[in-house]
This record gives sequence, C-alpha cells and structure tokens, in this order.
Amino acid sequence: IATRGLVDLPIDVLIRIAVRLPRVEAVARLACTCRDLHSPAFFEAAMRERTARRGGEVPLPSGRRRRETMVQALCRGERRDRFQRQNKIAAGDYHSVFVSEEGRLMTCGTHSFRDNPQPILGHSELDDEDLQVIGGDSVLVVPRPVAGLADVRVRTVATGYAHTLAVSEAGAVYSFGLGESGGLGHGNEADQHTPRVIESLRGVRAVAASGGLNHSLVLSAAGEVYSFGAGDRGQIGHDPESLFVPSRDRQEVTERLQLTPRVIDSLQGVRVVAVAAGAYHSLLLSEAQHVYSLGGGGATRRSSSRGRTSRFTGPQWTPQINEALRKVNVVAVSGGLGYSLVLSEQRHVYAFGNGSHGELGNGRDHSSTLYEFTSDGLQQINARIRAQQRALATTDAFGRHGYEVFRHSMTLADEAVPRLIESLGGVRVVGISAGGSMQTGGTGHSLVLSDEGEVYSFGCNGYGELGRNFDNESEELPTSVPHVVETLRGTRVVEIAAGGASSLAATATGAAYGWGRSECTGLREQVGERKSATPLRFADLELAHG
Repeated sequence: IATRGLVDLPIDVLIRIAVRLPRVEAVARLACTCRDLHSPAFFEAAMRERTARRGGEVPLPSGRRRRETMVQALCRGERRDRFQRQNKIAAGDYHSVFVSEEGRLMTCGTHSFRDNPQPILGHSELDDEDLQVIGGDSVLVVPRPVAGLADVRVRTVATGYAHTLAVSEAGAVYSFGLGESGGLGHGNEADQHTPRVIESLRGVRAVAASGGLNHSLVLSAAGEVYSFGAGDRGQIGHDPESLFVPSRDRQEVTERLQLTPRVIDSLQGVRVVAVAAGAYHSLLLSEAQHVYSLGGGGATRRSSSRGRTSRFTGPQWTPQINEALRKVNVVAVSGGLGYSLVLSEQRHVYAFGNGSHGELGNGRDHSSTLYEFTSDGLQQINARIRAQQRALATTDAFGRHGYEVFRHSMTLADEAVPRLIESLGGVRVVGISAGGSMQTGGTGHSLVLSDEGEVYSFGCNGYGELGRNFDNESEELPTSVPHVVETLRGTRVVEIAAGGASSLAATATGAAYGWGRSECTGLREQVGERKSATPLRFADLELAHG
C-alpha cells in the first residue's frame, strides 16, 4: 500500500487539521514543512477559518500595518486575542461579582449603608441570615445568584464604582446599581435595584463592557464603542456641546451627561478590540494594537515618545493615540483611579498616570513629593500628606474635586509617559488589573498575573488589598515594588481583578479568592475585622474557568 504524505491530502482536510491546532505558531510550523503550504489557498484560508471559529473578524485595511500581509495580520490578531478573555470576576468599590460555572451572575458586598438599602448588588430580596454588619454597614457575605438574570447565561461582567454591567451570551447588556450621571444607560439617573436590559443597545451584539466611576463603555462585535454616563472630563469621547447638562443646586462643576449608549463617532474606521474605563478616563485598544486614551487627569496626560516631560492640558474630549506606545505591540489595557496599565505582546507591563501610592510599580511613591506652589501652600499640603499617609487625595489625576486648586500638581512618583515596570523583568505577564478606591480618599493598587499563575501586587495596602499579612505597621503602607502574593503560591490563578480596596482571583479549577476590605468581599479572618490581608476562598462558589 502506498504511503501518502501530508501534502497529498486534500486542501480542505489540511485546513481542518490547521484549525484544530492549539496555537497559531503550530500552524506556521505546519506551513513551513512544505512550500506548497505557504500558498494563500492553505495558510490564509486556514487563518481565516481560525479567526471565524473564535468569533474574530478579518482585519480592516486600517487594522493592518504598513507592508503587512493579510496572513501576517491574521496571525497577529490571534496572538493579540489570547489576552482578550471574558471576565468571570469583577470588583467594584462596594461589591464583588462572579459568573458561575452555569453562567449565573452572582454578587456579594455592601447591601446597605447603616439602615439605608442600596441597589448595588442587584438583589430584590435577601435573607437576613446571609447579612452581617461590618463597619456599620449591612454586608452580604456569601455570593448569591441575581434572581433577575435567572434565565440569562452571562458571558462577561464588569463593575464600576457602584454599578454592574453584564453581557449575555446572546450579546445583550444588562445594568444595575447606582444610576448617578446616567452610567446605567437607561436614559435617566435613577438607581436600578435589579438588572435591566439596556434597550437602546438592542440589535447590537455586545462582546465586552467596562465601568468607571460614573461612566460605562460597551464594545460591539463589529468593533464599535458605545459610551454613556458622565462626560465632564471627556471620558466618553463625545463633543461636550452635545451632552446633557443637568440643573443642580450648588453644582461645583458643569456636569455633562450622556444618558443612553452612543457610538464614539471620532473612531469611525477604527475597529476596537478591547475597552477599559478608569475612574475619569478611558482606554481603547485598536485592531492595529494602538492605544487610544480619552478623559481627564493624570492618566491621560499628553505624552511624547521623545521625552519624559509633559504638562496636563485639561480634558481630552476625543480619543487620541498614545504616541509613546505606537511601536509597542499592546495586547491588553486596564484603567484605574488616575492611572493606567498596559500589557505588551512581549509580556511586559507599562504604567503611567498617578503613582502617589506606588500603583505604577516604579519604585517611587509619595514619600518624595515635588509641587509647584507657593512655600506656604507647599508646607500645608505636605503636612496633610504626612498626617494621612497619602498624597493629594484630590489631585487632577483622578477627580473633579479640587481640580482648580491642584491642577498643576505632580509627584515624583507620577509618570506622564508610559514606563516599563522594570522590577517585573523575567516575569512573563499574561494579565493586568488596575484598581482604586474613592472610599479611602483616592487610593490605588495594581495586580499582575504571570504565565505560571502567580499574582504580583503593588500600591496601596490600607485594607490588605495587596495580600500581604499585617505583621507590623509598615505592612499597611503602600509599596511601589511588585511582590508575589505568597498565600496563593501553588494555586494556579487564571484571572485577577483589582477593585476599590479589595482584590479577587480565580483559579484554573474554578475556585475564587478575595482579600482586602470586607465590605466589598464579605470575607474576613475573624469577627470584628473589616479587612483580610490573606486571600480567602469563597465557599461553595464554582466559576466558569475549569
């Protein structure tokens, strides 16, 4: 019987083999076995089929680089999309959210402030036995399924400061929580105690979402970005003159709102593959792997690849490419409270924005601070920092409060231009998450995930959100150098989420861990505590990781 070689097989059979290979590199190796397999009839057809199978899109002309062939663009897109995973955990300033193995949305965290029930968790009713008083607030300590989404299989989830966005497998978007500034997308500012589908997005197949302080982003399968909520800092990318201006008593700044989802028109011709909302800014990753930033504060200071100096120039109303990252093959972005993290295809992490609590991982924090004020003003500010162990809780880097007073301030820990976190050298990073809490006066912390499943943390540690035990007082202070969360060693983590003053991690076996402020997670090491510096497992919770 004659032996047939690989190249003797029909082209459609070869394509089916290539589609089932685990990685694009394996397809390339297969193509290198024979000159005939370099032809578009095989290689390009195989990559197009792999793209379609994973739900991707063939690159637009604008998504291809100069002199890049279609095959090269398809291969690059697959490598990039490895990092665009669906979120099964998310952490807000008051709550934690999970997607169970069955696709059910589950939440825990703050149910009421003192005796004032809040809409944050999405539950219409809760059993008193599941609630505990922590720090004077009523907290749901065990994740419970959200009844309003009992018949909806959730694909991915996102949280803002006190609201939640859930994207279903069918591509519908549901929201609930605090409705301030229209961040829920329902055409008003009303709170939503139970999940409600965003009607104006019917007919749009959503694939991802992200929440900021009071604004939200939704990404469609076609690569369009819909934004809504607060727009007074330019964080939603719309002409300020086209936004709704509410009438309020004692209004400190002119608010500008977009109450329903609206496409960011200035991105026409650009296909976006990932979105990330910070507190007052937004980051968008394009198909061509360019990072667009918009909004206000230190996280979006205009930067130049030629130097490290820049000046804050006010709100950035339309998305602009971060020139310093133009030659970096970016695969993931994350926005925190006044700062940003970026992950490259080479598994390197870059950080920029406010770094006063060590959240940029650059080895510096507020302990050495430089300000451009009068001598009297400088003395008063530094005294406040020393007393509170934090630097400028209301700086331009992350808020409207005190903007006119502090808009020219900048600490030595801040980075106006994306800077490589050199202390992570040797670590192959596969995940990043930037957090930050308004509850604690404006603090931030960061989490980084390695390809070996280890979690690194840096930034503020006031509630143990870095996962470091409180052996002495110095452990509560910020740290600007990444350290492994030792308690999780040996547990292969596949997803991380940095919240307000809390952190979450999901493992390859579907387990979930939480640490930090107990009002957010419901977890604590002993009764009477309001925090846990040790990652604790959520009992009876199985996530859709496996």
